[in-house]
Amino acid sequence: MANQENNWWRMTAGHGGSLAIDWLEQDIVTVGWARSIGDFQDQSAEEIVEKSKDAGAGRQVARFLGKTKRGDGMREGDTVIVYAPNPKGLVVGVGEVSEPEYVKHPNLPFDDHRYHRNVRWYDWGTPVSKDELPSNCPQVYTPATLASFGGSREDLKAAVNRAPEIPTEEIESTISLGSSEDDMHVWAMRNLQKIDSDLTVTEHESPIPVGDIDILAEDSDGWVVVELKKGEAGDNAVGQIKGYMNDLKRETQEEVRGILIAEDFSTRVKRAVADDNVDLYRLKLNPSLEVT
Repeated sequence: MANQENNWWRMTAGHGGSLAIDWLEQDIVTVGWARSIGDFQDQSAEEIVEKSKDAGAGRQVARFLGKTKRGDGMREGDTVIVYAPNPKGLVVGVGEVSEPEYVKHPNLPFDDHRYHRNVRWYDWGTPVSKDELPSNCPQVYTPATLASFGGSREDLKAAVNRAPEIPTEEIESTISLGSSEDDMHVWAMRNLQKIDSDLTVTEHESPIPVGDIDILAEDSDGWVVVELKKGEAGDNAVGQIKGYMNDLKRETQEEVRGILIAEDFSTRVKRAVADDNVDLYRLKLNPSLEVT
């Protein structure tokens, strides 16, 4: 195990914990924003910090890569505590990290998660549910992406070891449960290929001039704009996705199609997209997918 001189960190396994299974199976932790920042290996700490801020990542990427102006980033031998917060909350695993790598073609649902560190997971009996941990368990709240851990390491280890372990094969169903719009995002990012096996997620909440696309994806024909709405999608949802599609097409000069996912659709919405390049999918929470 990492010695006491090394730093301990808390990480969320992608949006809502959507990468928990991938991280466990591949023995890695990752962060995104690679499309905005690029290969870090030939860039200075100053360059990465500035690009991270411009991309809306704050200091997250720079700290993960160990390239900060203060020298307070993650290092080889540090310990990472991985969480999947939505909807039930899991402590996915605890382990020791290696040096960072840039992986050009990651085996992950999100193409921009190219910054990797390999992990040697500790034998702590994880994953466990946060509900099974005592109320005084140190710092089990989850960060947006990455944050330092300042609690008692031994108390955390004792609490996690006492909690019942969740079998790995049950993690996906545990993460998928829930009925909020955040849960819809988590489910969709992991399951877009059930709509079309050619789809690859490129970026979550991708910024363009007219707003943030919920999920930006690609297929063999071009870009795919994916929007998700809890409840019934109405006229505003159609106007929003069409606006994103038109703006992206102007910006890239490439083909763009749309996918609108909601719990239901008004008759006006179905008629409004009948002649457009927008497909509608009904997502029933707890989730299942059916074409309309």
